[in-house]
Amino acid sequence: MTIVAKIPTLLDQLEKIVIILGSVIIIVFPLNIFGYRFELLPIILAAPFLYSIVGSISFIGLAGMLVTVVGLFVNRPISAGLVLTVTLSITPLALIINLLGAGWFDTSGTNDASTDVINPPTYYYAQDLRSPDQNSLEAQTARYLSGMVEPMANISSLRMGVGRLEAFRVARYLVELEGWWVSKSDLHGGRIEAVSTTLLLGFEADIVIRINAIPAADQGSILDMRSSGRDIIEDYGANAARIEDFLIKFQALLIKQQNRLNLKPVRVDTVPAAT
Repeated sequence: MTIVAKIPTLLDQLEKIVIILGSVIIIVFPLNIFGYRFELLPIILAAPFLYSIVGSISFIGLAGMLVTVVGLFVNRPISAGLVLTVTLSITPLALIINLLGAGWFDTSGTNDASTDVINPPTYYYAQDLRSPDQNSLEAQTARYLSGMVEPMANISSLRMGVGRLEAFRVARYLVELEGWWVSKSDLHGGRIEAVSTTLLLGFEADIVIRINAIPAADQGSILDMRSSGRDIIEDYGANAARIEDFLIKFQALLIKQQNRLNLKPVRVDTVPAAT
């Protein structure tokens, strides 16, 4: 029997593998989420399971595409079960990518990001909120102070032509809009500490926002922000993406407020990251 003659049989076998593996993913994925969210599954197991699921979904997608394309050439009907399994099993991957964005494919090698790597904002309260088995903020701060952390693309200090108090109020308002839990809000000190929790797996990250006044002659302020994951060692760019998204929304809100009050247009500049 030639290889061409064996193709329908090989496709049948591959389809069975895809359907079985896909069915397992459809069951295991929500169990993984449930187990971690309710502290039944430790992060040391939940994270590897998640990565294994992503790898399995990638195989399912490629194998399903192969079965479909080759099947068209040999006039093999497409199974409704195959289409349904591939569609349902790919859904978790879409949810993960939606949460982490393009950063999922960018291995930064860190779980901490800051707009200022020379003098990063310091956490005063977050360490008390972390358990001993979670990432140490002291160790991550030491990496910044020793120069081990490189500036990240798309995030840098934000210089504004508005006073510190006004910038603080906008930042505080945006933190509320983001749904972050505020652990400390210091208006006169220009500092906000908060906790962000992802919707899907409930991964927590500590956030600190620092707003300093620029010398009186400039009548402006400068905002720096830092985001640090508690559980995962490699954040795949999620913290940097969180900061970038916040800064974009912050600038839009600041300009909108100025327009609403019919004030002089605010100047917003990003300060180049130090090298």
